[in-house]
Amino acid sequence: MFPGGIGEEKNDGDYPNGGHGPLNSTIGADNVPCLASMYGGQPTGPGIHVHAFVGIYYNGAEVALPDGIGFADPSADGTFFGINNWTEYASHCYYQMHTHDASGMIHIEGYTAPAGGAKGSLYTLGDFLAVWGIPLNSMQLGPLNGPVTIYTSGPVARGGYGTNSEVGSNTYTVFTGLDPNTIPLYSHEVVWILIGSGNPTGSSLPNVLFFTEY
Repeated sequence: MFPGGIGEEKNDGDYPNGGHGPLNSTIGADNVPCLASMYGGQPTGPGIHVHAFVGIYYNGAEVALPDGIGFADPSADGTFFGINNWTEYASHCYYQMHTHDASGMIHIEGYTAPAGGAKGSLYTLGDFLAVWGIPLNSMQLGPLNGPVTIYTSGPVARGGYGTNSEVGSNTYTVFTGLDPNTIPLYSHEVVWILIGSGNPTGSSLPNVLFFTEY
């Protein structure tokens, strides 16, 4: 569904309008940086490393996200703890908002934590799409065209030490704001983007289980 990525593996990584470096450059409204390494510290500081989920349905079918979004020139896929098609390395730099696989898990990292630490929000859905290089509006997500509806689990951080968490579909509500690009991505936030017709809605959408603490 997303054939425009530029990477060593065909269709992996960002679209031409997305993030391709160079080192120490930024992209998006909140200036997501492309750095020499990913933040590897604890989520409580001094930096932040949390996870959100972005899922996509197009005319009734769930669509995978590309792996390697946010890797400036992502390397070939590898295997990580039994997960195939895992992207770990970039030739140029690493945006502090990226995907390692096609599951929809978004890794949100920064060497400086936002207000509220791991309970705060560092970046938005629009920042992620800027890194990826595809537009989102009421009738389009990148190459996918049709009426767009968005559900979110709400602007609440759910992650914590020693806990996996399942975000239930009973928490999803329709986004009614003017611009979905402004949706903040909190720890264990779930965002579903529905394009076209025949898609599940509300509590018919899947639950999302996070196997990460934050």
